[in-house]
Amino acid sequence: MSIRSIHTAKAALFQQLATAVRQGIPVAEVVQVLVADDEWTRRARAALQRMAQRLGVGDALSTAMAGEPGLFATATADLVRSAEALPPAERADLLAALALDARRQASASRDVAITMTWPLTLGAVLLVELVVCTGYVRPEIQTAFDAMRATPPLPLMAAGVLDTWWAWLPPLYLLLLLWTLGWLPRVVRAFLADIADRIAFVGRWRAAAANARLLDWLPLCEAQPVLRRPVLAHLLATTSPAAARAVLRRLDAALAAGAALAEALAAQRALPPRMALLVGLGERSATLPAVLLDLRRDAEENEALAFARFERGCVVLFYALIGYLVATLLIGIYLPIFKIGTLL
Repeated sequence: MSIRSIHTAKAALFQQLATAVRQGIPVAEVVQVLVADDEWTRRARAALQRMAQRLGVGDALSTAMAGEPGLFATATADLVRSAEALPPAERADLLAALALDARRQASASRDVAITMTWPLTLGAVLLVELVVCTGYVRPEIQTAFDAMRATPPLPLMAAGVLDTWWAWLPPLYLLLLLWTLGWLPRVVRAFLADIADRIAFVGRWRAAAANARLLDWLPLCEAQPVLRRPVLAHLLATTSPAAARAVLRRLDAALAAGAALAEALAAQRALPPRMALLVGLGERSATLPAVLLDLRRDAEENEALAFARFERGCVVLFYALIGYLVATLLIGIYLPIFKIGTLL
């Protein structure tokens, strides 16, 4: 079961919980019904079943979530706990925001998987070609040269690739495949994400996605100031880019010190300066909700543009790598063949 499927299932769970809170329906019934959702793994279904049992005996939703740290981050359970003192409508707004957040994470995972499909397909074809070349073509050419008591004229770079590709290319391909499918442990995913962020087009897209995700939560934070720090803790616990986590830590420290939202945003150099400027104007003119809505739209457009560049950058990068290996493969096959013609 991929991370994308889990996020999709969480989005459905939180959305139905929000509806239940608004309508006064016991949340235990919602959790019990969604246990049958095929997006959950067997282990996740067992966790939901235990949650339903806790809710059925009177435990709060946050307590039931905290009892399943493998499914929900501790900070997410604390966020729900902070909202339980609010009226049902505001509590439902928080659950709906969690649903939107999970849906955004599922969408990002899906987009990465779609982007990587074509490069990974070509990579699989390349692996087959390298196996054929190394296991059949090259030994046959070597036999022909041995019969003529000559040395195959293979360049050092091509010989290095053909002699060592089996030791590094299959593990690299498998790692990328598991990362694309979302089957790697969280620690490994975070490590790979930190490395990938050093590539310019990857870092820009992930930064734009983190900014858009932050702006999704700011309207709720402004409507319910008591949720500001729990929301930031939730984002910090569920965000992988190191730069974005650093921004969230500094933003949390600024808000804890009593800074206004515009002042706290302005202190974060990693955030677009326009964000702090417009938030400041919104606070002064009492139009902050409308300003935040406009900023969310701009952030979504910036994220879409950054993802388009990320998509093209991934294709170009992988094509360059695959092109280099294919060129090496062709040199390794045809240069000895040409030499055989001269020897004959």
